[in-house]
Amino acid sequence: MNQGGFNLRKWLSNSKPLVERITDMETQNEASRETDKETHLTEDDETFSRVMVGSLEERDINTEQKVLGTNWNYVEDGFLFKFHTHVKNARGLNPTKGNVLRVIAGLYDPMGLVSPIVKMKILLQDICQADYHWDAELDSELKTR
Repeated sequence: MNQGGFNLRKWLSNSKPLVERITDMETQNEASRETDKETHLTEDDETFSRVMVGSLEERDINTEQKVLGTNWNYVEDGFLFKFHTHVKNARGLNPTKGNVLRVIAGLYDPMGLVSPIVKMKILLQDICQADYHWDAELDSELKTR
């Protein structure tokens, strides 16, 4: 990539040999260059720093990383979805059309991997088809779903 003029940054792999090889190459390149990091800080770097911090939920920085807004365990190569905060917040809400939408909107699943989110979207469709008002409490059949 470097030969083509592309500076590969912000990458992560679950292949240890690849990570070690690229880290060694980067170390050699940084030693050969004398740059002042403060003068090269860009808005993109600041945004990247905010993304690296992650959400309020705890994340193991030795095994997990945020990738496209989703936690990725790069050691086991799997996505992690943590709903503790969402479940806790949802339990205190009255079952209304607006609150169902609020809970669904608070969950981020860009790839559609989590089936409870899909079921909640189907529930919201049924609530809309039943023509409930935003603040009207749902009937017992919809509450149990």
